[in-house]
Amino acid sequence: MRVTNPEYAFWLGSEGVPNLLAALVDVGNTQVWQQSKDGSKNRNRPKPIKRPWSKSNSKQVGSGPIPASEWADFWGDGS
Repeated sequence: MRVTNPEYAFWLGSEGVPNLLAALVDVGNTQVWQQSKDGSKNRNRPKPIKRPWSKSNSKQVGSGPIPASEWADFWGDGS
């Protein structure tokens, strides 16, 4: 399917849909939080939904640069 219809591959794969759903939940939680008393005082932010590719909550995606020596483990290419 990915070869013959690449435009649909993202929607049929196991990578795209869980990521989009987690992003939608995070956006909804943030919008609700912004309208609350905590949001108006910028405290108690909602925690993001765990992403399918994340291994633990100790490292957050985008929290800093990744050394080249750790890239293969982060990206998960099996090297």
